[in-house]
Amino acid sequence: MLGNLYVQNCVAAFQSSDRQILKDALREINDYLNKHDQYDASELSKEVQKHESFMKEQYILLLVREKRFDEAIAKYIDDSKFDEAEEFCARNAHKDGLLTKLLEKYFQKFQEAYERGAGDPAMRSEANFYRNQAITLMK
Repeated sequence: MLGNLYVQNCVAAFQSSDRQILKDALREINDYLNKHDQYDASELSKEVQKHESFMKEQYILLLVREKRFDEAIAKYIDDSKFDEAEEFCARNAHKDGLLTKLLEKYFQKFQEAYERGAGDPAMRSEANFYRNQAITLMK
């Protein structure tokens, strides 16, 4: 219930177009999500997902609360937050082999870009990027 009020506050702040108000509202919901556990993460994540365009970090936090680690890692990668993905996986390394899952995601992205990029230099560059991310992670 309280979590939904925080989400509604973020939506109102986003609609106001005042970036500082939105920044403050997002900080408040982050504090709430990190400091409390008396909410239904599954229910709240459904609500936050509707506003993922400006609540990505909050959605990832809720995915983690729901133990949907693969999806959280994928969101980090899709948002090009590679350092955050690695920090998250290292911080939670004891959970389900997250660093291995991140490595698998990098290889999967490499394979997808490689297969699409037969004659496309941009796709080859993307494939090489993910290959390098994987190599760096293995060091």
